[in-house]
Order: sequence, then structure tokens, then C-alpha cells
Amino acid sequence: MTDTQQQTKILNQLASIKAEHLRLGDQLLELEKLLTLNPTTGQQVKQLFEFWHAQWGLIYKRPYVFAHAKDAASFKRLLKDLSIDEVRARMVRYLKDPDGFFQMQQHPLGLFVAQINRFTGSSFDRADRPVGCTHEPACDSDVTHTRRLMQDRRATR
Repeated sequence: MTDTQQQTKILNQLASIKAEHLRLGDQLLELEKLLTLNPTTGQQVKQLFEFWHAQWGLIYKRPYVFAHAKDAASFKRLLKDLSIDEVRARMVRYLKDPDGFFQMQQHPLGLFVAQINRFTGSSFDRADRPVGCTHEPACDSDVTHTRRLMQDRRATR
């Protein structure tokens, strides 16, 4: 075996080990979340599906039809860089966006993911917050605010 062939073989093995290391790191993070009672990425993805379904349904008065594998992968990708609360806040901003193109397309999830950085900024104007809400990002409804208050109270026990 020549030096070049041996070097190529070693580099291929190194790349394989690095990929396995990254995969194991993700699994360790999921286990750590389970031990600390933080929701796993899978649980957060499920919550985002439910949140999107509810918010989109309020506007269009019918259920949203998901492309589950594709949409789940998109949610996982977003959750690597953003908290679940930030993703939810950006979803609400997207669905409230009066842009005619979004409305004509009926606010598809894929367009939201592709334009995620367009919906940064302050969560909501103070006038849009439920009464008494000081959460950041702000709660989008009284129901959400009540749920978060109850979670906060349980966490302080």
C-alpha cells in the first residue's frame, strides 16, 4: 500500500469517527435532557407541530396538512439554533405578517422556515401582550400566558 493510499484510508476512518462522535454527542444531549426533565428535541418538535396546527387553524379555519418527515427535520434544524419559545414567537410574527405573497400562499410552513430570519425582533408590541404578561418572548394569547404562569409556578416549588 502506498503512502497516499494509506493516508486516504486514515482520513476516511477519521471522517467516519468524527461523524460517529457527533451522533453520540446528540444522543448524550438527549439523555441529559431526559435526566434533567427538559423536553427532548422530539418532544419539542411535537409541541411545534401542535402550536403551528393551532395557530394556522385560527387563521384559515381548517387543519394544516403537514409533510411530517420534512417538517420535523425543519423543526429540528430550527431548534438547534433557537429556543422553542423563539421559534413559536417567530411563527406568530410570520402568521400575522400582512405580506400579500404569504397570504396568497396561505402561510406555508416551508416558506416560514426559508424566511426564519425575517421574523426576528421584539416578540410583540406591548398592546398585543395578554394582560400582566412579562414573559420574553411574550405570550401570544391568554391561554398560552396561563400555561406559562402555571409552568413557572411549578418550577419554583
